[in-house]
Amino acid sequence: MAMERRRREDREKKTSEEERAASFRRFLILAIVVVAITGIAFITMFLGTVKRLQYVYTNQSYQDATILRKNEVSANIGSFIKEIEQMRTLRLDDQQTLVNGLKPAVEQVLASASGNKETIRKFFKETEGLGDLTCLVYDAATGKMLLDEAGLSGEAGVYTDDLAISFAVSAQVQAGGTAVLYGVTESAFEKDMQNILGERLASYVTDDDILYWVDRLTVLDDGTASAARVLDPKNPQRAGMKLGMGGTGSGPDQFATEGLLAAGGGQIFHTGEAGWTLGDNGTVQSTTLTCAEYYEPYSWAVCGAIRLDSIGLASVASQEASRKETIRLGAMLAIGFVEMLAIAIFVILRGNTRYFNVRQKRLREKVEKDALTGANTRGYGQTLLETAFHRFQDGTEASPILMVLDVDKFKSINDTYGHDGGDEALKRIVKSATRVMRGRDCVIRWGGDEFIAVFYKMEHARSEQVANRLRKAIADTEVKHGSQSFQVTVSVGVTWFRFGDTDYNNALKRADTALYKSKEEGRNRVCVAGIEE
Repeated sequence: MAMERRRREDREKKTSEEERAASFRRFLILAIVVVAITGIAFITMFLGTVKRLQYVYTNQSYQDATILRKNEVSANIGSFIKEIEQMRTLRLDDQQTLVNGLKPAVEQVLASASGNKETIRKFFKETEGLGDLTCLVYDAATGKMLLDEAGLSGEAGVYTDDLAISFAVSAQVQAGGTAVLYGVTESAFEKDMQNILGERLASYVTDDDILYWVDRLTVLDDGTASAARVLDPKNPQRAGMKLGMGGTGSGPDQFATEGLLAAGGGQIFHTGEAGWTLGDNGTVQSTTLTCAEYYEPYSWAVCGAIRLDSIGLASVASQEASRKETIRLGAMLAIGFVEMLAIAIFVILRGNTRYFNVRQKRLREKVEKDALTGANTRGYGQTLLETAFHRFQDGTEASPILMVLDVDKFKSINDTYGHDGGDEALKRIVKSATRVMRGRDCVIRWGGDEFIAVFYKMEHARSEQVANRLRKAIADTEVKHGSQSFQVTVSVGVTWFRFGDTDYNNALKRADTALYKSKEEGRNRVCVAGIEE
C-alpha cells in the first residue's frame, strides 16, 4: 500500500511539473509575441513619426531659409538705393562747390582772352582737375555759339537758357561781350556715379546663387518700354546691352523689370523658371526669385535675384543626414527595448529632439553668421535691431549705442592688394572690434565694407570714448597679406534710439549722416549724431 501511494505521488508530481513547464512555455511564447508585436508597432509608429517630423522640419527649413534670403535681397536693394541717393547728394555738392569756386578765375580768363575761344578752351582742358568740365562759349549779345565741343546747342549753334538743363551742376560767367556756361553735364555725372557705385554693388554678391545688377528704363514714343544694362558685377560684358522690359528673356533678369513702372513705387517680386549660368559656364533651369526697385532720378531699376532650388538642395541634404541619424537611433531602440521599453522610448525621443535642435542650430548659424568675417549677417542684424527698438519703445530696456563703421578708402585697398587683401582686412576689422566688445555686444556686417557695432547697457556719455577705442583698436591692427602688411582705418558714426523714432532706420540714418561727416573731416575719426540734429 505504501509503495503504491508513493508511485501515485510521484506520477502526480511529474504531471504537475509538466503542466507548470507547459504553462511557462505558453507564457513565454505569449510574452515574446506581445513584446514582438508591441516592438514592431512601436518601431513602425516611431519611424513614421520621425519621417513626418523630417518632412515638416525640411519643409519649414526651406520656407524659413527662403524668407531670410528674400529679406536679404530686399534689404540690400533698399540699402543700395539709399547709398545712391546719399552719394549723389554729396557728389553734387562737391561739384557745385568746385564750379562756383572757379568763377573768379573764369572771369579773369575771359577778360584776358578778349573773345579768343582757344584761350578759354585751353584753360578748361589743361588746368588740372577741370578736365571733366564741359564749357559753352557764346557771344553775349547775339547768342551765337563760339565754342561747343559737346554739341549741346545742336545744328542751330545758338545759346538758349534751355542748355542749362543738360548740366547737373553749372555756373555762368560774362566778361566784355563773351559769356561762358560751364559745369558737369548730366551724362558725365551719371557716368561718374556708375564708376563709383559699380564696385559697391559688387560687394553685395556673396555667392554663386545670388545676382545684383542695374538697368535703365526708357518709355518709347509708342508707350512701350525698353531697358538697357547699366551695371552688372557678375557679367560686366552685358553693360550697355539692350533688353526687353522682361530682361534678357532667358536668365534670372527676365522677370526683373516687368511691371515695375506701373507698380507705383516700392519693390516688386517675381518668381519663375529661368536659365541660371553657373561658374563653370554651364546653365541650369532654376526656380528664381527676383526683386526690383525703381530709382527715378536716373530711371534706374536696381535688381537682385536668388536661386530657390539651391535652398531646396540644402534641405534635401539635411533630410538625408536626418535619415541616417534615424537609422542609428532605431538600432539603439531595438537593443534597449527588450530591457526597458519606456526608457528606450525616452532616450530615442530625446536623442531625436537633440538632433533636430542641432540641425536647426547649424542652419540658423549659417544664416546668422557672415561666411567671410564671422560677423552677424544683415538679415539677422535687422532682427536684433528690431528687437532692441521694440524694447526701447515699451520701456523694458534702454537704447543700445549704435556705431556705423565704414572702411576708409576700401577701393584703394582692393586695387593695391587685390580682393583677397580686402577680404583679409574685413576679417581683421571684425576680430579687432570683437576684442573691444563685452558679452552681449555684437558686430553686424551691414553690406560690403560697412559694419554696425551694437553696445548694450552703455551710457550715452561714454559712447564717443568707446567708439574711439574701437576705432583705435582697428587702426592699430596690422593686416598681413602674403609677404605684405598694411593697416586699415574706419570712419565711425554714433547714435542711439530717440523718442519719436518710428523704427531703427531713423537711428541708422542719423548714424550715416554722422559717418559721412567723419569722412568729410578727414576719415579715421568718430562723429556722434547730436541731440540737436
